[in-house]
Amino acid sequence: MIAIDDENNLNITTRKVNDALIKNRISNYVAIGHPREERKVIILTRDEAERRGKYHCRHCGIEFDDTVKLGVHLRLHYLIA
Repeated sequence: MIAIDDENNLNITTRKVNDALIKNRISNYVAIGHPREERKVIILTRDEAERRGKYHCRHCGIEFDDTVKLGVHLRLHYLIA
């Protein structure tokens, strides 16, 4: 668990952790904001994050609240690539 000072830094830190996981080809884990403690980031397995309703793009790490939004986002990667 990583403690953060403010919400803006929380988003930046979560994004940087997800970027590091992707860069190091660690695709089974993602970083999300702690569900009960607002200023903490936790790293979970991708399956556990999805059980909590957090879906992440495997290409860029952006977080979505449902699979429909993730599916629409993934189309951008396939059109760009």
